[in-house]
Amino acid sequence: MEHIPLKQAVPLSDTVVSIEVYLLREHILHDETETYITGLGLVQEETGNQRLILGYRIPDQYMVIDLDGKRLMGLNVATRVYGIRAIQPIFEDGLGRWAGDSDMYNTCCKELTTDTGVKAFSGHFDEWEMRWADRLRFLAESLQGLNIA
Repeated sequence: MEHIPLKQAVPLSDTVVSIEVYLLREHILHDETETYITGLGLVQEETGNQRLILGYRIPDQYMVIDLDGKRLMGLNVATRVYGIRAIQPIFEDGLGRWAGDSDMYNTCCKELTTDTGVKAFSGHFDEWEMRWADRLRFLAESLQGLNIA
């Protein structure tokens, strides 16, 4: 049987007030853990708890990025061999705090930005390896012709 990664896209509308960053923490040695991001949840203003999920949700294992009415211009993405370790929001007026493990000694950081603000997220998710850093992209202009999952 052929293994096919999950492909998803979700719009980032003006009603989204925060982004939940779902985390997988794996113990690798006695007291060391590695953190990987498994998905994003977009929290809507009108409901407060209705979420559009991109990727995989791990209950009670997330950090919140508050948008505070700011326009999200992009993300700094800290990657490692097996996936995304952390993300940091980039706003018009500066940077937000990191969500995940941003230990820059062991990671590679990529800046993903747009000139007009982020309109949607899309990604390919591999349930076996959860690699999606190199496939994450922002849709800055339009969602025409894109299948929304």
